[in-house]
Amino acid sequence: MRLGHLTRLGGLLRRLGATPLPTEPGADPKVNEERDLSTRGGARYDLYVPKRGELRGVAVAVHGMTMQGNRDERLIHFARALARSKVGCVTPRLPGLASCRFRPADVDDLVEICHQAPPQEHAGVIGFSFGGSYALLAASRAGIAERLRFVLTFGAYHDLQTLMDDFDRGDHLATPRDAKEWDERIYVETILAYQHGVAAGLPAALIADCAELLGRYCHGASPEEKLRFHRERLAPLQIDALG
Repeated sequence: MRLGHLTRLGGLLRRLGATPLPTEPGADPKVNEERDLSTRGGARYDLYVPKRGELRGVAVAVHGMTMQGNRDERLIHFARALARSKVGCVTPRLPGLASCRFRPADVDDLVEICHQAPPQEHAGVIGFSFGGSYALLAASRAGIAERLRFVLTFGAYHDLQTLMDDFDRGDHLATPRDAKEWDERIYVETILAYQHGVAAGLPAALIADCAELLGRYCHGASPEEKLRFHRERLAPLQIDALG
């Protein structure tokens, strides 16, 4: 790696570690933001590019399973940091992942965005959590691999069989042993209540509160708040039976 590459990498890491600006468009004076763009097929995305200087590259950054979708404040901060480093960033909005559901058409949308949205011929794809899994699926599609410079994933989920084996053993019903397992258990139950609440006859207020909590589950809600929500709102209803 050349010295110039290390310098730019250090600058990117410094920007990522800085305090995020407000999420409203135009909050970063050095970045042009275009939101609610769409491909010819209707796949939606936002675009972040530097206001000055030539692009050194382009990345498609895919959000995880979050109600905020590509408007998650962490992803916006990441996209702006890339743009300040002279790397354009495309952030798709995948409707399934943005509603905590698995929607096969999300992968089709991502492929279409990789084909049409980047302002350069070749781009890389960066995926977070389940978005990383979708990035791997999209990159495996015929006709797309040659357009991608790289695929980088953080926490990509890759083994559905493991999940099914856990359910067969009843692992999802076992009492959590530590804070990490409690966090995962509450996350799953909150998603189940949100996804199936109408069919299960759950109160509308509870479903709305589940959506609100899911919107900030990984970064804006404390462990104490999550545990309280579970004990007071979910546990009495035996939400795990929806699994």
